[in-house]
Amino acid sequence: CTFPQHTSITMNHQQIRYNLRRNPPYQINFRSKRAGKHITASKRRITFQFGFSSAKAIASGQSEVNCRGEEHEVVLIWSHISGKRELYMDGRPIHMSKGPRGNTKFQFTWGIGPHVLKIVANFKDQAKNFERQFDLFLDGITF
Repeated sequence: CTFPQHTSITMNHQQIRYNLRRNPPYQINFRSKRAGKHITASKRRITFQFGFSSAKAIASGQSEVNCRGEEHEVVLIWSHISGKRELYMDGRPIHMSKGPRGNTKFQFTWGIGPHVLKIVANFKDQAKNFERQFDLFLDGITF
């Protein structure tokens, strides 16, 4: 299951899941952990968890946890040594590829209904360049 680096893959049906004014998306969790078997720093497992708030719950006056709606998890497993990259959404593989050995950048764009998700990863910390090391964009808005 290998796709070009900037392919758009549409998952689910064409349902609009949020409106920034009425029911914005929300962040649940971000996690980046070293996951190499022998050399822990050689592989990373990056996890983004987010959700689309429930417009119906918000309209009825509910708040906080009662407004949680459709939730998703995006996981990138990236080996710096082999160049292997695996991207999953809700446990389903959506991209697998192998970049050149020592590759330090990866990005991939795909669709979820009418919405566009994009993951950007830099193996080296980009703090000096004012960029996040790992980022997820939902319709162009950073996670």
